Amino acid sequence: MFQVTFTDFAMEPQKNNKCIYDYLEIFNGPTFSSPSIGKFCGTAPPIGFKSQLNSVLIVFSTDSGTNATGFRMTYTQECPLGSYGVNCFRQCHCRVGACDRVTGACGNGGCKDEWKGIACNETFVGRLPSRKLQRKLFQAMPLPLGPMRRCYG
Repeated sequence: MFQVTFTDFAMEPQKNNKCIYDYLEIFNGPTFSSPSIGKFCGTAPPIGFKSQLNSVLIVFSTDSGTNATGFRMTYTQECPLGSYGVNCFRQCHCRVGACDRVTGACGNGGCKDEWKGIACNETFVGRLPSRKLQRKLFQAMPLPLGPMRRCYG
């Protein structure tokens, strides 16, 4: 998910209550068929937009008529609970709450059982996971076995 914040926003104003000439349109997703959050023009920026998905489409449309300063925006990515890093691909296993979205560091609650490290993303060396977790690990790792063959030496 993304939090988008506009710090400057000045475009050609509405005409007949519509953004016609210069506008910014935000879609909650990666394509034009994603839900449109709205078209924005004039000096009223979108306020507090937070995407519901891992992608946002922002379209800026302008003509060659009236000039304005445009817009300036920043965005931050918010990772779902239990993930961190670029594109939220890394996993953390904190006992309480979310981990730091950049480093994965867990707060004062420490790591869940069977996990260690700053981001609680390392398993204990020399210790097997609990039986419940062990079954899941074995089920998730099928072995590609082919037909049996005899080897003659």
